[in-house]
Amino acid sequence: MRHTCFVLLIVLASITAMAQVPPPPSLPQTARQALLEMFLGKSPETLEKHLPESARHALIRKGDTITSSLMFRFASIGQELSSSGGKLETFDTGPILAVSQDNNGHQKIEILIERDDLQGDDDVIELSFRVYQDGQFKVLPVVPRLIFSMKQEKDLWRLNELNVEAHVPLSDPDYLNGLRKEQNKIYERMAPIQVQMLVSTELDYSQKHPAQGYTCKLSDLFGTRYDAHAAEQGAVVFDPAQAEGSKDGYVFSVTGCTGSPVTKFQISAVPEEPDSGTKAFCADESGALRFAADGQADTCNSSGEPWK
Repeated sequence: MRHTCFVLLIVLASITAMAQVPPPPSLPQTARQALLEMFLGKSPETLEKHLPESARHALIRKGDTITSSLMFRFASIGQELSSSGGKLETFDTGPILAVSQDNNGHQKIEILIERDDLQGDDDVIELSFRVYQDGQFKVLPVVPRLIFSMKQEKDLWRLNELNVEAHVPLSDPDYLNGLRKEQNKIYERMAPIQVQMLVSTELDYSQKHPAQGYTCKLSDLFGTRYDAHAAEQGAVVFDPAQAEGSKDGYVFSVTGCTGSPVTKFQISAVPEEPDSGTKAFCADESGALRFAADGQADTCNSSGEPWK
């Protein structure tokens, strides 16, 4: 019994001693954490406290409220991200500062730490961005870079300078290939529209030339469709100088004109670069638009799938 009481006394003494140990001191905020607080905080005040005194006076003028000042316009960028309804995740360490993703998962934006150069009370943090669309990396024509120069004053990090740079890595083959793919996607979206416009032009031509019917000469179609004023408004497919039929990464041609008058034709649009990975498109006098994934006009005309 005495032994049990002795053990209980030791345990109680140990618990009392542990309770008297003060909690470990909280670590000071890093410049990176201050940056997250500035732009992802819930109110403009979180940005204000990290600015130099001179900047606060310049951005909040006499008579302004915090929500009507320039301060609010800066802070609202982060607030829109954090309240957009999507998912926003931040990281105090590691190569990624924050990740924003919409609710549907279609678009994701990563904010990357390219440089974090801490020298005493000064820290330079450089950020870049990566965008994904439906899980695929999306190449931006110009890659923005933000460089934040931070200075610590009385345990508080303040933003002394912000530089915005446009980064275009012309020596990076992956960037150039990605840029070309993005451009090809734009061309591919335009090609079926242009094929349909050519079909409409063929119908106009046959109505104006009933004895001849349709034509297999693109130059004939240019003559019925081209108008200088309309060209300025972007309302035409080609101009007469492009009689060879090349436009926006595609080569257009008209074949299969038979009969007198001509009652049939086939219009095709094939990628100007065979290895571009883009589709071929085609249509005939019925107006039905088809495509071929292999980019070949013959495949499209003989067994093309309907384009929706």
